[in-house]
Amino acid sequence: SRRPGRLTARGQPTSVYEHFDVTYVVNDVTGEEITSYGTFQRLQCEEVSRAELEKHYEARRILQSQPAAWKSNSVLLVDTSGSMRESDVWGTRSRLGAVWRAIAEDFVARRIRTGMAGKNDAVTIVLIGQEAKI
Repeated sequence: SRRPGRLTARGQPTSVYEHFDVTYVVNDVTGEEITSYGTFQRLQCEEVSRAELEKHYEARRILQSQPAAWKSNSVLLVDTSGSMRESDVWGTRSRLGAVWRAIAEDFVARRIRTGMAGKNDAVTIVLIGQEAKI
């Protein structure tokens, strides 16, 4: 399927094509491929009940007001530098997209599924780009 894309830096039109599970961006004037990437896969949404949400809010309140109640604190460092915008990881638009997917599926979801996560476990995510942000 073809759809119009954005203009290039020189104002030339582009088109976006999808073939199987690869998306291609092509310069319409020159016919050159500008970029391509594996069509990203959407994360499966998990339903969260009202009761689970209330438990989350209560646990967060306790952890924020009583750091001594923490059972563990996992610190995840996420590189957000320019190189993380590269589209060389299959199934995501960028390296950074792959990181967020890995955190969601391989860290958070696994800990919840296996019962390793508890209400007294804290997770801190530090974004490291030009500056570090917590």
